[in-house]
Amino acid sequence: MVKQTKRSKTSSKAGQQPEIRGFITGDWNLPESVEMTEGTNLGLTGVVQDYAVSGSIGTTPVDCGGEQPHQAFANLPAAPSSEYADGPLVDPQAMQMFIRRYGPLGKVTDPARYVDYFERRSLGLAEELKSLPDRQIPPGFSESPSEHPNVDLINEQKKVLAKADHQSLLRYAWNTGDPLALEEIERQAMQSAVYSFSTPTGRLKITATNLWSLICILFLRDYGAGKIGVCLNPDCPVPYFTKKRRTQKICEEGDCVAWAQRQYAIKWWRENRAKKSGKKKVKK
Repeated sequence: MVKQTKRSKTSSKAGQQPEIRGFITGDWNLPESVEMTEGTNLGLTGVVQDYAVSGSIGTTPVDCGGEQPHQAFANLPAAPSSEYADGPLVDPQAMQMFIRRYGPLGKVTDPARYVDYFERRSLGLAEELKSLPDRQIPPGFSESPSEHPNVDLINEQKKVLAKADHQSLLRYAWNTGDPLALEEIERQAMQSAVYSFSTPTGRLKITATNLWSLICILFLRDYGAGKIGVCLNPDCPVPYFTKKRRTQKICEEGDCVAWAQRQYAIKWWRENRAKKSGKKKVKK
């Protein structure tokens, strides 16, 4: 079971919404077996390379133990470009290990046989969106979408987001905070989540019935709290992280701290060298 708690305030200032105490749980069992099959299918955009992870479900309930499955999923490595050059696809071996640890992404209807499909897209999600004209989404668009002057454009981009593979959608939202991407993640989260409220304790309980729903909920929670971060180190192998403080700009994993220190040293040296050069010119 996965639990994430949030403390509530006993009082709130005028005009502010009080925080609600609550927790998030994951309600599914881990796989008993994990198998992978690869294939090549004929899709709408041509030949599509894909693979499936399947197997049977066991009796052990999921327990993330304080880990962050949404962060782990966003950081799963992509397959080598030489094999999957036309679009993003999570490395099959990495996906197998992820499913062994956290369970199937999708809803399991038959414990004796679960299947998660992963397919390569002809274009990356960000590239597809860039091919469409820019649009500005005003506050309250979700409540009155028909009033927006570019409603046809926005609806087209919604279709792009809705058909995106899970990791591309999550990474795009993590990188950009695009309101339409956040809306799509919220829509998908609501499809497999149960909300309940305990009157005696005053706590809100959110139960995700599959892993993808939990990933969406955890991401939305951290995004709302301002904790979503992308490491500035261009060579960081796990750039998607949750901030410990709002000003944090590197993930503090591996060599990223040393990289940040080098960047600071280079900047300091350049600035001070410029100052010294300026002083020399004045003396002349």
